[in-house]
Amino acid sequence: MKQEQKLYILDQIPFKLNLDEQLESQRLVGKQRLIKEFTGIVKEAETLAKPKALFLKLDIADRGEDHITIDGKCLTSRVLSVNLAERQVAYPALATCGTELDEWANSKTNMLHQFWAKSIANAALGTAITAVETSLQDRFNIEMTSLMTPGSLIDWPISQQTGLFDLFGDAARKIGVSLNDSFLMTPLSSVSCLMFESDIRFFSCQLCPKTDCQSRRAAFEEHLFTEKYALDQDNGTDTDIVCHH
Repeated sequence: MKQEQKLYILDQIPFKLNLDEQLESQRLVGKQRLIKEFTGIVKEAETLAKPKALFLKLDIADRGEDHITIDGKCLTSRVLSVNLAERQVAYPALATCGTELDEWANSKTNMLHQFWAKSIANAALGTAITAVETSLQDRFNIEMTSLMTPGSLIDWPISQQTGLFDLFGDAARKIGVSLNDSFLMTPLSSVSCLMFESDIRFFSCQLCPKTDCQSRRAAFEEHLFTEKYALDQDNGTDTDIVCHH
């Protein structure tokens, strides 16, 4: 029997960029003409931006060596199963920059301005993800959360995105997010994930050996998979886990 869902929607998330940090990340320090252009783009974005997010609190109904089941949906991932081995509850979440900022970014015809606008949209997405983490910590007295996203590792492929969207039901539309047949979301600066309480912060990057990824959030830990996620030789065969970024 499916459990009763409680949906939490965050649609009043403030968005304000640190201009100095943005100028440094965009390598614009000292370039006065470009700084003026970029500052104008930032002001436009901050006026329009309405990042949004939603999440559910759901019990883990079943688990195995390479899967967990929540609300009737089986999510297949060895890493996910191990990370949630000591947990009884999981928090499926969906975050987005918002349709307003997405449409604005797509309207830019100048290639440089469009690049800046899409970078700002990604920053708004980051703000929405942080808002979910903060809400979870405040509502449920959680000290630390981690998250996993379908498609970040071969172990949890992007096709598993449909399982999360099935959990959200029609709620995804309430924050303007849709999923297409290729498992890509609109707005593009959106993410679906499973959040969970953790004693030690987990990042999928810890299992990814790629060195040229601009999205890297943690260093690759070469022995982590073998030490924590590998199946015992008597119980099964190990599968390589490679980052999809």
